[in-house]
Amino acid sequence: MAPGECAIVDALIFSKDRPAQLDLLLRSIDRYALGLYASLTVLAASSAPEYRDGYRRVFADRPGVQVWPETRFESQVKLWVLSKARPVSFLCDDDVFYRSAFNPGVLQPGRLPLSFRGGDYDYPFSLDGVVYESRDLRPLLEGLHFTGPTSLEHAGHLARERLPFATLNESPACLTGWPLNRVSAESSMPSLGVHEYDLNERFLEGRRLAVPASSGPLPPHVTNELELVWE
Repeated sequence: MAPGECAIVDALIFSKDRPAQLDLLLRSIDRYALGLYASLTVLAASSAPEYRDGYRRVFADRPGVQVWPETRFESQVKLWVLSKARPVSFLCDDDVFYRSAFNPGVLQPGRLPLSFRGGDYDYPFSLDGVVYESRDLRPLLEGLHFTGPTSLEHAGHLARERLPFATLNESPACLTGWPLNRVSAESSMPSLGVHEYDLNERFLEGRRLAVPASSGPLPPHVTNELELVWE
């Protein structure tokens, strides 16, 4: 990478039964993070035909997004990371960009790993938008076992001594988690209790969650309770 050149990031997004929230994340990327991601791959799982219908609607308008039906979570994540030479990032479908804080200058060589989420910089392995050198994650994932996003993050945290860093670099905060519901059955994180089925029904009716907007950073929490607005 030449001096001054912006890093190009490949991202893997985890999504299960949440087409409406995935659609919101992708639209927030279009609005606030254009120029950040060279590729977007979604590892998607559906527990019912209604969710598969929702995902078909999400991806019908996004031919550039690669979709991997989830079959063997651990193997697919490791294969994806091993296939990448550029910087990489994970996202969950309840993440959302809420302001245009991203600029190419924050991705200069030597700035990785870089977090777009306020706070939590001493938690070195995160699935919420942190940009890593792909070579740094390979030793972490080798021999690691996990079954979904929650256990991946937990196992990665327990094995964090394999990473060549202990903290994340700060970027102006522009990303947050929006816990309308839980990312997986394994998660013990609190949520707002909005059922994904109800969100999907409204999405299939043609409604879309509104992309949030903020002129400043949200509080440095892992997640924030945004206003639920449909458009």
